[in-house]
Amino acid sequence: MEKKRNKALDAIDIKILNELQRNGKISNIDLSKKVGLSPTPCLERVKRLEKQGVIMGYRALLNPELLDAPLLVIVEITLVRGKPDVFEEFNAAIQALEEIQECHLVSGDFDYLLKLVWQIWRNTENC
Repeated sequence: MEKKRNKALDAIDIKILNELQRNGKISNIDLSKKVGLSPTPCLERVKRLEKQGVIMGYRALLNPELLDAPLLVIVEITLVRGKPDVFEEFNAAIQALEEIQECHLVSGDFDYLLKLVWQIWRNTENC
């Protein structure tokens, strides 16, 4: 992909970019109608924006629930130090949670850093 210094984007370029962000699969005919151009100049602008690197690519948004895909969650935990054995109680409590992949005692603004894998479909029933 050739990257050149971009000339300033005009109002039509901005309209094209906005429409493509809403729907990356829009046909050139529909895009040209929405931005007020005929199809050929519209396609030429899209190609120019791609060549300049303004449009870096097109992606699909996937539904993690339908794919049964887990979320990776990083959690910072700060314990209230009211009891002398608060750290031991916390450690015992998290042992039963299968979602926790890693638990690190850290220094700084919080006490623990947890790495969890969260199955949305399974865990939202308990909320």
